[in-house]
Amino acid sequence: METPLFTFSPVEEYVISVLANKPSTALELVGLYSGPKQSIYKALRSLVSKKVLASTNGVFSLLRLWVDAVVGTLMPMQLNHDPIFNMTPGEQVVYTFKDFDSCDQYFIQIFWNLNRIISADTPLLFHNLHQWFYAVKPDSEQAFWGHLCEQGFTSYMTVSGVTPLDKYIGGTLFATNPQLRFSLMCKALSAQTVSMVCMIGDIIIEVTPEKSRTRAIDTWFKNNTTITPENTAELSEIITRRGVVKMKITNDPIKTAQYRKRIMSNFA
Repeated sequence: METPLFTFSPVEEYVISVLANKPSTALELVGLYSGPKQSIYKALRSLVSKKVLASTNGVFSLLRLWVDAVVGTLMPMQLNHDPIFNMTPGEQVVYTFKDFDSCDQYFIQIFWNLNRIISADTPLLFHNLHQWFYAVKPDSEQAFWGHLCEQGFTSYMTVSGVTPLDKYIGGTLFATNPQLRFSLMCKALSAQTVSMVCMIGDIIIEVTPEKSRTRAIDTWFKNNTTITPENTAELSEIITRRGVVKMKITNDPIKTAQYRKRIMSNFA
């Protein structure tokens, strides 16, 4: 079993073990537990804050990152039930979400499933307008990149941002994750307002929020030089507000090769 990225209480371990078998509501977990019900609610809040669990319409489920790292049990991936795992070159799938959290939770599951079917010596490529997620949830972001390093993956990330915060965040992530290569002041890969591009093999994942949210995030990075509780709350409100967020997943060897060349040119 891999080393957990967090230390869990006995109640948290119990919740994780139950959810490893199937998603459940809080009431279902309370009904199964012989101890005080408040300890279940406390454990759920803690595990959600650590990004170990996802909560969708009152149903809690274990995020894909933790299936192996914490529980040591591989939950069924059901690859045949998601069209992205059967795409041929040139095909694409587009998902629409009502908020960034839902999009992020699904991205994590898709990301780790794709990583299971490629070799660890395949470099992972990313491009962001800003590394905004780190500013809001640094622990979760460090856990994500740390887990990638533990799996032996080398990642290359370029960021369009040129602000002091972009430089600070990039330096912090690079210092703590030696297999993450980071480069600032890079041209956007797309003229569209895509906030994040990820490439795994020949698969491209592009996350695109509405333009007003992208502009608000960009303005926040330009107006702030440090991360404080006050301005973090402002950025969190921008990110968590409801609005259309699209995720486009494409199997495109030609476009991937073009993007890969542009990203890797920053690390020559």
